[in-house]
Parts: sequence; C-alpha cells; structure tokens
Amino acid sequence: MRSAIAESKLLIYHGFLHAVSSDPGLAGAAGFLVDEQFGAAAHAEARESGANVLRGVPAESSGGEFGFEYGDEFGVHIDALEPSFVKVKVDFNPEGDADVNARALATLKRLSDFLLERPEINFLLEPLVPPTPAQLEAAGGDKEEYARTARPGLTVRAIAEMQAAGLAVDIWKVEGQPTVEAFEAVGAQCQSGIGGDNVGIVVLGAGAPEAQVHAWLTMAATIPRYTGFAVGRTIWWESIVAFRANKMERQECVEAIARRYQEFVKTWRDSAAGV
Repeated sequence: MRSAIAESKLLIYHGFLHAVSSDPGLAGAAGFLVDEQFGAAAHAEARESGANVLRGVPAESSGGEFGFEYGDEFGVHIDALEPSFVKVKVDFNPEGDADVNARALATLKRLSDFLLERPEINFLLEPLVPPTPAQLEAAGGDKEEYARTARPGLTVRAIAEMQAAGLAVDIWKVEGQPTVEAFEAVGAQCQSGIGGDNVGIVVLGAGAPEAQVHAWLTMAATIPRYTGFAVGRTIWWESIVAFRANKMERQECVEAIARRYQEFVKTWRDSAAGV
C-alpha cells in the first residue's frame, strides 16, 4: 500500500510537470505540494532535474489536535527538503474551544518564527473553519447553509486572531466563499496583517466537485488581491483511481491530470481577464 501511494504521488507530479512544460506562463509560478513520507521521490526528481517549479511540503500531523508531523523535529525535516514553501492546515473556529485555539496559535507561532529565519521558504497557512455544534444547529443542521451564512465572517475573525498572534504568513490558502463580496472580505483581512499587500492568497479546492471549484475560481480571479488556486483531488482523483484499477495507462493518466489542471488554469486566466 505504501509503495502504491508513493507511486501515485509521483504520477501526479508527472501530470503537473507535463502541464507546466507545455505552458510557458506556468514556469516558475506553479507549484506542487506533497508530503515527505510518500512524496520524497517527487521532491528529489524536481530538485535533481532543476525543474522551474515551486515545491511545497505540509508540516501538520494528520488527525487529532493540531500539531507537527515530526513533533519537535519539524525543522530538521524542513531544512532537509529545502522546499519553496511550507504548508500548514489547521482547524480554527474563533467560537470554538479557547484552549485548543490557544495551543494551535502557539504551535503556529513556532513555525512562523522558524521560517522567518529562512526567508527563502514561504509560510502558507490554510485555516479551515468547521462549525461548532451550536453553529451547525443555528444553520438547521445544514453544513452548506453554515458555509453560506456564517463561515465567511468566522473566517475573517479566525485570520484576524492569527495575525494578532504575530504570525508572519506569506500565502493564505482560503476556503471557497459563496459570493465575490465574501471573497473580498476574506482577502482584505488576509492582507491587513504582516506583509500587507505583498501577502498572496490562493483558493483551495477541498475535494469539491469540478463545477463548484470552477465557480469559486471564477469569483476569486476577478479580485486582484487573489493570486491563484491550490486544487488537488478534484484534478487527479478520477485519473489515479482509473490507473490503479488498470483502466488507464500511465501516460494516459499523466496527460489526463495535466489536461484537468490546465482547465482550471484557463478558468482562472479567463476570469481574471474578464473573458
């Protein structure tokens, strides 16, 4: 199973690289994110080949309360990979458990301070704002209703609390918003902290259906402060499943992943240009 996962992640990287190699506009501007455990081969290949792409590595552990994948040794692993950016995903609801939030902020500050000493590595922070039981109840038990009505304002508050804690974020990776106005409010907050207008903002895909992701990108791309998107599973999941089931050849899989990625790039560019 471990080898299959590693093979799949390398295949996804090859699909990404195929897309970048056929689009000069993506050179030096596009990047991939993959963990050290299963993505070491992709990182090594990119470094050894000198590919003109950005390399990112996640630092958070999976499951449970927020923490680092390698505990106190997180810095050793980051330094060994020499990535372009480090990504951290954290659940943070400003109306959630205050003690849990405080511990998350303290841990995030450790990483922020560590990366400030390494200006060549960007800090990409992905704050997710899942509903508290009370918030979900107020939305009638409907998560989509919560996301439409309550989450935009809570996201602004969450980002503000992180900024107040002294986090020096280079790139915010934010959840899709229901309206252009909500995207603007979240984006304005992202650029009100350390770094100001130089702080980048990208929209995450959250594994959502293709049509939904295109809708989010169409809105966000019209706002100049947004700099791009970070979409994963929506791009490669179907192709990888088909490949693992022997329903798609390797090169066919690579080309399918590249094609899907290029479709999202086109949506972003067209929307930004007002097409």
